[in-house]
Formats: sequence, C-alpha cells, structure tokens
Amino acid sequence: MKMPSVKYQKGELVMGRWPGSNLYYQVKVLSFDVKEQLYTVIYKDGTELELKEQDIKV
Repeated sequence: MKMPSVKYQKGELVMGRWPGSNLYYQVKVLSFDVKEQLYTVIYKDGTELELKEQDIKV
C-alpha cells in the first residue's frame, strides 16, 4: 500500500487561507494527519487551525 505523499513539511512557512474568507496569511506547518488529511498550522497571532491541502499555498 502506497502512503499518501505529504506536500508540506513540519516547520515549513506557507500561506494558509483563513476559514470563511478568501484571505491567505503566513502560517507555519506543525503537523499532518494522514488519516484525516489535515494540516495543523499556526498563524502569526498564535491561532492554531487544521486546514485541508487545498487551503494552503506556497
């Protein structure tokens, strides 16, 4: 069984879409949940959220 590839790595700085808007802010990737296919990220203000891959860009 092939493991899904992880596009963004822990510690990487990327742009994350703020939920409910079209605005992107710089976030740091904290982890990736393979089962749920969600990235846990932290925004500069300290807010931690789980985002789908399509809500993250470089």
